[in-house]
Amino acid sequence: MHAPPSMDDMVASYLSLRGYGGSSNTMRGPAQLQEFSRHMGLSMDACAANHVLFHNMNKADPNAYERAYSKLLHWIGNALDMYKLELHAVAFPLFVHCYLELVSKGYTIPAKRFYELHAKDHVRLHRLEIRQLACVLTREHLTMNEYSKQVLHSKFQIQMSLLTFQLLHTFLSDYQMFILLYILNERVCISVTSNHPSLVIQPCDSIESIVDEMDAPLFQSSDDISQEVEHSPDDNHVAVQITSGPFDMHHMATVAGSEIRPGKAGTLEDLHRIPINWGVFPPRRVPKPSGNVNGDGEDGGDGMTSPGDGAPDSISQDTANDKSKASSIKPEIDAEDSTNPTLEKDQIVGPTPNRSTPYNAEILEKLVLRQPPNLLQEELQHAQARLELNSMQLPSALCFTVLNAYDHMNNVAFNSTGSVVGAAFDDTTFRVWSQDNQPLGGYGNHTDNTSAVLRGHSGPVYGCAFTPDSRFALTSSADTTIRLWSLASRSNMVCYRAHNYPVWDVKMGHLGYYFVSASMDRTARFWSTDRVQPLRIFAGHLSDVETVAIHPNYNYIATGSTDKSVRIWDVQTGTCIRVFTGHYGAVHTVAFSPNGRYLASAGEDAFVNVWDLHMNKRVDTLLGHTKSVYSLAFSQESSILVSGGADHTVRLWDMYRLGHDAITEKQVAVHVKQKRKTNSFINSRALMKTFTTKQTPVVNVQFTPRNMLLVGGFGSCNDQAKPQPLWPVIARENVDLWVWLGDNIYGDYRAIDAKSFLPPFTFFRDAPPAMLEQKYKKLLDQPEYAKFRESTPIIGIWDDHDYGRNDGCKVYPYREQSQEYFLDFLQEPKESSRRQQQGIYTSYTFGSDEKLIKFIMLDVRYHKDPYGTMNGDFLGETQWQWLENELATTKAAFNIIASGVQILPTDRWYGGENWARFPSARERLLKLILQSQAKGIVLLSGDVHFAEINQVKCGAEQLTEITSSGMTHAWQYLGGSKWRILPAWIFTLGNIYLPWQYRVDNFFAGLNFGDIQFDWNASPPTATFNILDKHGTIKLSHRAISTSISAEMDQECKAIHDINPVIYMVQILVLCVTVVTLVLSFPINFYIFVLLLKRIFSSKKSNNAKVD
Repeated sequence: MHAPPSMDDMVASYLSLRGYGGSSNTMRGPAQLQEFSRHMGLSMDACAANHVLFHNMNKADPNAYERAYSKLLHWIGNALDMYKLELHAVAFPLFVHCYLELVSKGYTIPAKRFYELHAKDHVRLHRLEIRQLACVLTREHLTMNEYSKQVLHSKFQIQMSLLTFQLLHTFLSDYQMFILLYILNERVCISVTSNHPSLVIQPCDSIESIVDEMDAPLFQSSDDISQEVEHSPDDNHVAVQITSGPFDMHHMATVAGSEIRPGKAGTLEDLHRIPINWGVFPPRRVPKPSGNVNGDGEDGGDGMTSPGDGAPDSISQDTANDKSKASSIKPEIDAEDSTNPTLEKDQIVGPTPNRSTPYNAEILEKLVLRQPPNLLQEELQHAQARLELNSMQLPSALCFTVLNAYDHMNNVAFNSTGSVVGAAFDDTTFRVWSQDNQPLGGYGNHTDNTSAVLRGHSGPVYGCAFTPDSRFALTSSADTTIRLWSLASRSNMVCYRAHNYPVWDVKMGHLGYYFVSASMDRTARFWSTDRVQPLRIFAGHLSDVETVAIHPNYNYIATGSTDKSVRIWDVQTGTCIRVFTGHYGAVHTVAFSPNGRYLASAGEDAFVNVWDLHMNKRVDTLLGHTKSVYSLAFSQESSILVSGGADHTVRLWDMYRLGHDAITEKQVAVHVKQKRKTNSFINSRALMKTFTTKQTPVVNVQFTPRNMLLVGGFGSCNDQAKPQPLWPVIARENVDLWVWLGDNIYGDYRAIDAKSFLPPFTFFRDAPPAMLEQKYKKLLDQPEYAKFRESTPIIGIWDDHDYGRNDGCKVYPYREQSQEYFLDFLQEPKESSRRQQQGIYTSYTFGSDEKLIKFIMLDVRYHKDPYGTMNGDFLGETQWQWLENELATTKAAFNIIASGVQILPTDRWYGGENWARFPSARERLLKLILQSQAKGIVLLSGDVHFAEINQVKCGAEQLTEITSSGMTHAWQYLGGSKWRILPAWIFTLGNIYLPWQYRVDNFFAGLNFGDIQFDWNASPPTATFNILDKHGTIKLSHRAISTSISAEMDQECKAIHDINPVIYMVQILVLCVTVVTLVLSFPINFYIFVLLLKRIFSSKKSNNAKVD
């Protein structure tokens, strides 16, 4: 008998059959595995299990991912409510990695089908990630797309109860979903807790609501669960990524000093075990109002008290110092009492930082003990006059609204008392006003002592802050710099350069000297005013750092980011010691409470989260705002939190009532399903009062030392960079539909070019996403336009300026975010296909039966090649295929094709944007139109700041293009601004001298808009295209007939006017001579004028001499 083969021989034989070769020590994977691991950016060892599971157990069937994922979602939707939310947290990580693995294996069509089927389930909670994932279409994109690179080298962290985890594991094992099990094991870090599954009670408002729900099915789709989570924030569904390398959670916890259990990977819990010394340094001692003073000189017995006495968590600082060691250990709290985080807060002592360290000794020496006498006296007066706030005694609020601003206002800053107000603008300026008629900076020898305009930045100004003594100001800008200004001399004293991208925020510490900045380069930096380089760089966020705050004891800073997380950093070590997740959108603002214990954060999702640094957890999520929250502030005794945002409201929250709405883990409850209205919120019980403005988005809130509330915003009704005179005229036309043709806003901005010695001295710069969002909101808040869009449906496309880059193309780095903001501006539905594709191209069909009108909207930016590209393209192959299908299948009587730039003319001056810049693309478009045989084709375009009608002859047929452009500024009105009179004159002369080969009749260079009127009674139906001026008078007109173009496909389309080349060159020469003569006439005339004056004065002198 032969001996049975050994296990090693069996494995080697199996691997050999599967394509592995070489000896056991040098085993090589098959070509598919090598290719898969290369595109995933991982080792073959890490990909081997996935490869075997896919090619052996699933027979290399790409539909296995979709079957397994769909079955999992169906199981989660039918699960008990107590498990449903926890189970649904794994859906998004599985969706992302299933899609990326399909793409990496080369199954592009199944991957696209998988994305289209399931992406809509996650749009509510992960809109930005879904948009970024949509850009990954091929294997090459895996290493080019920023989001895919982060995901492939990171893990999602999810917390799950033991019982829920066992149910999930059992289900995946029983149904042999080993591909999903592999993803969970390799790509998701699941922290299993011994807690009970989350139980949620949703109160029923009436008996009727219960009856309605009894008729509803128990099954919930993934989107239904997401909608439920959207109204009840849950950390798991944020699914924060834990990146590898220098920002790995294990590495972060180890570096920060956390003790990690042997053999275990570091988790957020390990990081959060690091103690935070959140106690504050001793405040100024002020006399008690009773005036009882005893002179024994001992602390607490000298008749002096802390300004915060009686407030939550306020204690004697000396007591805090004695108890700092003991309090740094987490106290044992009775299990029953631990359910209420606000219980006995006044007995909790805040540990203070070690005063013996050089950093803290310097803070106490320089910033606490050496305050100028006048500031010390002022602080004592404020403390004595301070109003103690509570639910029965609310603060007074003073709102500052900036009206008639030259350009968009980005931020507002107050000094500590509110006597000085500053505003940061897009026009590169920082403007300051004194509110008490005292000279700015204490120096009164200026023409205007109470206001100043500070210029020095070369880009929009975003962040601004004042020093405690109100003598200096800090600003941050898109030009990557931070500047320190002297208000007394109105001059820039220091320019701090270290960031590589725009600086979104800058904050000065409440004691001065130190300040922090937040930037688009994903870092925050810690500075001192006497050094031009940062003292610390805090790196770890996965996206822009939008906001920053300094802890009252100067030992920690907090940052908020568009990666949806809030982080706390140790200033002395530079390490991250807390990562808080609980937002579904970008975090716009963070704030520490004056007592040092609480941190509040808010942002795009309109939620206000309050974090307890003592308990290391989120205390409560405050619901009430309906739009983004821009600013947060605490009252002086930390008893009230105030928030302000884009919904034109300021809300006051009671810190004593935080956590009272939460359902604790100890409670046993029954989940009652109840229908929710979309976009409806139940205000938190902690909400005390809401202040409502008329139309002022609130960008900053702040409490003065006396607890007066200061509010700052901008008046949207007057904040347009240019007048909007056409909306009333358009409204009078009673239009049924409005079509935007691009440049709907000017999202990009002008910045000074230091190298330019000729006008213009400013040039367009790329618009970051935050600027695009702000400018869209500015137009939406324009009263006439807001009124117009309430009664009129609106569709549209973009061009370069609302895309975000002048002459923009596919290399614009923020095109995904720009597409999102543009579609939000048009109020495109969340489930719209435009949100799931690359680019904004789409089509609309209006009418019925024989009266159909089809608008085909082209996107000439998202896929456009840079100018200068050989055989460049405007649309991209995917859009070409879509356009061909739209034209081939249309049944409409009129097919109107909209493009952001002109299509037909080829006689425009070099440098102007039009399809003629890419001749092959223009020819392809015209041939596609001729091939389609569609009826009533008319082209619409914009961009050029005047109106005209152009045509081409295609055999016996003609194709017409209507151009309407210039709603706020047109060529006719350029002459009103300094040097721009010259190009306006040249433009006018060019239109007088030169023959235009494609133009029909005349042109109109004033403010204009277009109008289309359809006559269905005519046979065949007709459409009249009119160009109207600002008075509603028709300037240009064209009538189109609903007939097919019958020209042959190979028929060449030519200009309607034949021009002799010799005559054309003579006309160009005459124009150049005229322009040169015009330009030279200015210095020549000036020289003649000087000679005349000289002759007159010399004649007078000779006459006087004769008289003498």
